[in-house]
Amino acid sequence: MTRNFQYNFICDDCICVFTIYLAKIIKKPVCPLCKSNRYVRDHVSERMDKGSNKFKKRWSDGELVILRRHLKGELTAYQVSYLVGRSVNSVIKKSERMRRNGI
Repeated sequence: MTRNFQYNFICDDCICVFTIYLAKIIKKPVCPLCKSNRYVRDHVSERMDKGSNKFKKRWSDGELVILRRHLKGELTAYQVSYLVGRSVNSVIKKSERMRRNGI
């Protein structure tokens, strides 16, 4: 039974973070949004490099400004996660809390 590994990539052209699960890496992955492999590179989130991701990291004012652009519809959750160095899930949850509180 072969074991699939997780490979994370980012497309610098459309700022899309995507994951591929394969037994071995392919030469050049293709971005699922722009269908190009020209600007695709490996991606490792800064937050995930620090070991345990169970700590609570407070949102800074600069991160909240970028998150408000997501609430206005200017950026996707993937783009915000790349720009602020957080997981997509944390961006989605924070934006839901901000909408609920009327911010």
